Amino acid sequence: MLMSVLMLAIALTARADGDRLIDREQLPAKAREFLATHFGDKAVSLAKVDREIFDLRYEVVLVDGEKIEFTRSGEWDEVSCRYASVPVEIIPKAIYSQINQRYPDVVVRAINREFKHYEVKLSNGMELIFDRNFRLTGYDD
Repeated sequence: MLMSVLMLAIALTARADGDRLIDREQLPAKAREFLATHFGDKAVSLAKVDREIFDLRYEVVLVDGEKIEFTRSGEWDEVSCRYASVPVEIIPKAIYSQINQRYPDVVVRAINREFKHYEVKLSNGMELIFDRNFRLTGYDD
């Protein structure tokens, strides 16, 4: 029995394709729509699909260094803007208002939507953690 499970795990690992470059048009419709809405016609420097054993993810890097990661369905789960700010429209309003109130002179450089929380990186170097109810639960400076 153990040998069968081990062989199955090896076979599944061998079938995982890993990273593969793709064109913008090969992204899920939701991801293409998100890019058009929030990043306009900015050129895509790199788009790839990462096939793992039980998951499929997309990563897009724009020519100005902005990076967006998408789930299998095309929902964003991470947006990172090295030199600009994350578009305000994608930050949950409750999170944005707390950040704006506590740190009025900073911008959001990255937001990561995890299963149980959001991680937000600010231009002042702080990282804030919000739960799914948008309550600030932790920070790292």
